[in-house]
Amino acid sequence: MIERFLKKRQLLPSLFLLFITFIKPTELLAVGEYYDETGFRSNKTYISYSPQEYINPFSGNLILSHTDITLPGNGGLDLTIQRTYNSKIFSEITSSTFGIAGGVLGSLGVGWDLHFGRISDLGLLDNVTLINANPFFLQMPDGSIHSILNNDHQNINSNVNSQFITEDFWLINYDGVNNRYIMTLPDGTVYTFGQHVTDSLSYSFYYVTSIKDKNGNEISIEYFDCCNMSDPNPDSGNIGTCTNSNPLTKTRHIKGVIDSVGRVINFSMLNNSCRGMQLVRLT
Repeated sequence: MIERFLKKRQLLPSLFLLFITFIKPTELLAVGEYYDETGFRSNKTYISYSPQEYINPFSGNLILSHTDITLPGNGGLDLTIQRTYNSKIFSEITSSTFGIAGGVLGSLGVGWDLHFGRISDLGLLDNVTLINANPFFLQMPDGSIHSILNNDHQNINSNVNSQFITEDFWLINYDGVNNRYIMTLPDGTVYTFGQHVTDSLSYSFYYVTSIKDKNGNEISIEYFDCCNMSDPNPDSGNIGTCTNSNPLTKTRHIKGVIDSVGRVINFSMLNNSCRGMQLVRLT
């Protein structure tokens, strides 16, 4: 019996080599590992040399995560403003010209992000080839990334009414009438992703416009539009105001936030271009 067991063990390396010989690279990537991965994932281990610094040993991505403002809110719905940095920001690294992915041209500098949550759904668009493109995922303000999965398995999820679900059992539905995603957490908190920013080809993001708890307390977020961008005065109130807004005129840059207490925080921007606005101050 022992001899047969040892013979089986000797066969295992050969079977493994045979398996990886015929498997496609894209099938290997299906487990969620890829070299340009950014943000945090709950199933990964990161190297940290300081409280705000994290390194992904697989991708080499450097992540910096800072919490700048925390304001207590009604019923525990606090307002937290966070900014994160990812070093994996370059695309087309094999060419002579280095491109920068559209999702990282933030108002705080290249590689920095400041948002209240966003969904990338470029992988769901028709007639789009996913080359250097974003798949279907959720990214939270702290930089964490959550895969969004189909929730249409009626045999095991018949009691869950949602189109999509995350690993943390956050339920997500797409509202086609209003072109937005609505996410419900297990504690009853509802995130509305109502700011659609896209060029219909290389990126498609939905940014959070509302966070509401089960008691009705709400945080509202407003964004700049890509109109009237020539005003040099960041406090004029004219920058980013469109008469007829559509997805191609919307930006990811925050214009103002109303927290659950009713306090208003204005984001003053200095414009260089629609995608290159720079945050000047918060008031």
